[in-house]
Amino acid sequence: MYLLSTYALLVLLATSTEAVLPITRNTGGYNATTGARPDRLEINGFASKGGPAWDLYIQCLANVQARPQTQIDSYYQIAGIHGRPYISWDGVQAAAGSHSGGYCTHSSVLFPTWHRPYLALLEQTIWQCAQSLAATYPTSTRTSYVNAATTLRIPYWDWVKTATLPPIVTQSTVSITKPTGKATIVNPLYSYKFHPQPSQSDFPGNSAPQKYSQSVRSPDSNGNSDHAAVNQALQQNAGYLHDTTYLILTRDENYAEFSNNGYSGSMQGYGSVENPHGTVHNAVGGSGGHMTYLDYSAFDPIFFLHHANVDRLFAIWQALHPNSWDINQQDNAGTYSIAAGTVETATTPLGPFHMDSSGTLWTSNPTRGTKEFGYTYPEIRPWGKTAAQNTADTKAAVRALYDPKGALGRRDKMSTRSRLDSRATPPLNPAPAVVEGTYKQWAMNIRVNKFALAGSFIVYVFMGSPSKDATNWATEPSLVASYPVLRPTGTTPTDSLTIYGTVPLTRSLLGAVNSKKLPNLEVDAADPFLKKNLVWKIADSTGNEISISDIPSLKIYVVDQEVTPPSGADDFPTYGKITPHRDITAGKPGGLLESDGY
Repeated sequence: MYLLSTYALLVLLATSTEAVLPITRNTGGYNATTGARPDRLEINGFASKGGPAWDLYIQCLANVQARPQTQIDSYYQIAGIHGRPYISWDGVQAAAGSHSGGYCTHSSVLFPTWHRPYLALLEQTIWQCAQSLAATYPTSTRTSYVNAATTLRIPYWDWVKTATLPPIVTQSTVSITKPTGKATIVNPLYSYKFHPQPSQSDFPGNSAPQKYSQSVRSPDSNGNSDHAAVNQALQQNAGYLHDTTYLILTRDENYAEFSNNGYSGSMQGYGSVENPHGTVHNAVGGSGGHMTYLDYSAFDPIFFLHHANVDRLFAIWQALHPNSWDINQQDNAGTYSIAAGTVETATTPLGPFHMDSSGTLWTSNPTRGTKEFGYTYPEIRPWGKTAAQNTADTKAAVRALYDPKGALGRRDKMSTRSRLDSRATPPLNPAPAVVEGTYKQWAMNIRVNKFALAGSFIVYVFMGSPSKDATNWATEPSLVASYPVLRPTGTTPTDSLTIYGTVPLTRSLLGAVNSKKLPNLEVDAADPFLKKNLVWKIADSTGNEISISDIPSLKIYVVDQEVTPPSGADDFPTYGKITPHRDITAGKPGGLLESDGY
């Protein structure tokens, strides 16, 4: 595969550090005086509203996908930055000592900041297309399309609030208004169709995605996307996605802890935005789908909707914690352009993304705010405010969206099954467990070597015994969460990188309280209940059970934390001391031993 469509440009990339495709601030709709800038919109509302911006977005995404795969600004080339085909892009070569993988950073303190210019690259490419396309509309509607093109930004998918696929991504065609009139076209959000099929050098023949002519999600036996299966897997994880994300936004106070699952600061530091991110990848890809494999995930168009939401959560967290910027962590795995063992800081280059045509690479410092790229999100309006005002307003927006009644406004009597039948995930309601103004919050902490096996694997957490068939675990009624351990195929089995995760158990325990199986969440009641009912199993990405003894690095233990519910509409819960309960998992495969520490 070649990077550009002409031999001359190929030679340029091979011999020069000059950037061919710098990523710059999108000035469309940007007010340089106030800093006001357009929103990225949630995909469900964006698609439902339709109109000029939607028409332009769909057509330009289709345009980018249709470009020759050898063209640097084609969808194939942009998607290929993340993982396969493991080649240089825009002249940024492999670092000495790096592994044969993609540029993407995972289990790295750069995880949020690297993906920010990556998303901006696609946004810039679509925006540029929209400017030209809008000018071709009839004079009677041209002004509305030109105005829409100016403020056009890519959308996001809020899987925290609604853990089901946006209906628009499940439809193979979409109706829009083109310059020539109304038309129904192939939906570019449904899949990306390879043209031509990637070569063996780009996508090796032993990889599951190699056999498909288009990106797929949880493919059935005929190789077709099974969106019903994806939705079932997402809904089984709906409580986990909501509760762990809300916990991260309201409790994590330092950037490193929030940023990635390779952070090992404390018992509290087991939660990061990378963990629910991985669960969504795994649920959407299923067994054999592109999203399951980090090397191939960006070829599914939903990748960019998903990661725009991860970036949104990052932006929200930044607004809540504007002074936290601790970027200093060793990356034991490395990437295509970062050697393994590098201590990553705020000035580590975020290859392959250039800021200008002279070859300057983006680093985390200038990516710290969305202002540098010319966009924001609906919850964040920092212009004309102090940092404290912006923090307070963002906190109120988070509460209104994910916990509108402070968790104590109503008693949630829905069963697990009725909850799964609803599109919206209800907030956690600890009212039945509050004792003298506080309640116990419970979680299971996980740590494991990311490279323990030659491929990715999933830790399934249950409240009760699952069936013996591992292929059913993703949709078991007793499932609390799926915790995928995703590894790029370019790394070798000898690599070692400990990652950390936390699975909130409070929602499941409250279900037991509501069904009279548990009197309360206090230690004397919850401890024996969890000893009896908390179960974890491991399977690979194709549904084969893996013996826990095959992964000796897996260490699991349970903690509780005293929580005071919020008192006002713009308050967050107050979190107290974390107490470990090693006895709950003691004697079970993977249970934390005294000699393992915490």
